[in-house]
Amino acid sequence: LTALCSLAGFHRAVDDHAATLPLLLEIVEICRRTKPQDDEDHICNLTALVDIYLKNEQVELALPFSRELLQATRRRYGNDDRRTLHEAAEVGSLLVHLNQPIEGGRLILEAVKGITVLQGKHHPDVMNLVETLLDLFPLMDTPQGVEDFEDSKVSLTFDTPQFGLMLQPTNGGLISVVGIAAGSAAEGSGLRKGDILTSVAGTSTNGLDVDGLTKITGWDSRPVVLVFSSSDIRAHLMTYM
Repeated sequence: LTALCSLAGFHRAVDDHAATLPLLLEIVEICRRTKPQDDEDHICNLTALVDIYLKNEQVELALPFSRELLQATRRRYGNDDRRTLHEAAEVGSLLVHLNQPIEGGRLILEAVKGITVLQGKHHPDVMNLVETLLDLFPLMDTPQGVEDFEDSKVSLTFDTPQFGLMLQPTNGGLISVVGIAAGSAAEGSGLRKGDILTSVAGTSTNGLDVDGLTKITGWDSRPVVLVFSSSDIRAHLMTYM
């Protein structure tokens, strides 16, 4: 094992991934048989293996080892340690990349909560993860969705010429509430920042931008019914922005 580790270290130092990869795979297999699952050397070898797969853009091959690495860090350092939270975010991001948003979103949310406690809600790592989560919401609206991400529907009828809503398209192609004017018809309606406008006067907002939304409503078409999708977690995440 010592000889294999030395040889793998040499090849890694010169970025010879083709030679390093089979050595690391053999080292990891030996460690699985001979060392505790949370052994620090095993964690280091798994980290190196995942790193090489990701550098080679082999995300599917990296994922199982990344999962194993997360479990090992949980056992060794605990769930609230920054190393564990980093691995949770890493596995979550890999899952999202491989179109598994439900499990990925759960792990990313865990990382957001933990890193916020350790480093504050405005830390760059937190902000990046929050943006990822906000874009994931439409993908998680399934019967198998994560409970924390479940949305409720809010239907509001507006009679006044102006709603008092500040709306903004998201990266995921949705229309999000980013502000509510004081004293407006929308104030006191129960809407919150982060709520998603899903339909206007029975017409879906799918694929619409804010200009297209204005054309649908028209200033003379009152009363008009707006339907929103609301989530406690999404509203909380909007406080990070």
